Amino acid sequence: MFPEALIFAIAVLLSHRRWVGSAVGTVGLVAYLISCTELAAYDGGIAGFIDFGYGWLTYSLIGLAAGFVELRIQREIQRRERAAVEHQQAVESLRARFTSDMHDTISNSLATEGAIIKALARGSRDLGTNRQLAELALVNTEASKRLRQLVTQLSDGDERQIRIRLQAEAKALATSIENGCAAGGVSLTLNVGTLPRFASPVLGAHFTAIMRELATNVIRHSLPGTESSLTVDVDRGEHDSAVLRFRTENEAATSLTRPPRSLSRRAQALGGSCTTGSTHQGRVVVEVVQPLRFHASGDGDEVDAVCARDDFTAAEPSAAPLETSADRDESATKSERV
Repeated sequence: MFPEALIFAIAVLLSHRRWVGSAVGTVGLVAYLISCTELAAYDGGIAGFIDFGYGWLTYSLIGLAAGFVELRIQREIQRRERAAVEHQQAVESLRARFTSDMHDTISNSLATEGAIIKALARGSRDLGTNRQLAELALVNTEASKRLRQLVTQLSDGDERQIRIRLQAEAKALATSIENGCAAGGVSLTLNVGTLPRFASPVLGAHFTAIMRELATNVIRHSLPGTESSLTVDVDRGEHDSAVLRFRTENEAATSLTRPPRSLSRRAQALGGSCTTGSTHQGRVVVEVVQPLRFHASGDGDEVDAVCARDDFTAAEPSAAPLETSADRDESATKSERV
């Protein structure tokens, strides 16, 4: 039984390409058979030696074949790993070159467009044109912000943020809106209160959309030469709840009979509301309320503000109630002014 086990061990060593060990095992096998023959412990004769030699040769060939197959597999794995690394490096190089070219081309175009808007606003005295320029300036600033976000994502390998700095983002957004309005000659003052420091990206996206839509409505429908304001703040509730409140005030030609449809749909989908009213001075007021909840962050740092509900993607325009002909006539004569 010992010679068969030794032959099997030699085959295993050959399969792992252990040449010295297999050679020592072969010499030991021959020495064992010779010693056994001399001590009369093995009487197989020449036929027995031939039988063991054939077994050794067969197992050795099988071990060698297995070793070479394994070597081929390892080389193929290494080749594919090198190819994957080279491909990743090529993709990173292409991404960096594309990001640089895109940023240089688009940012220069946006900067040129912004300069043209400011030049047109300084030379224009038509109030309607100034409103359009203010809206165009807002679009320009939003495109610049999205470009920076896209460049950051491409540079970081498209890593998604798990949280955003809501207070800092709100102040930056307010500054960009004020600059855009100023470029078009529209006076809009933004007041940003104390907001949660961190928030989820979804909440940040809704926050930006509501702020920009409110500012756009003010630009479109406020009376020329009047002061307008947009205020955003958070009312803390009990436990882990709060209310995010947006409020605009502006002079308008007519009173607002119902809230802007898109804002109302978004607010309702987020579990809030959009209401309209007026002050004692007759200024139009639009208020959007969105409930919030606070979750503990994964790193144990400050809590993150998240949407209490988010059904906005399911709130399709087709789901809205159909307008009657009277509603359409009223909409044509009384636009939704903020």
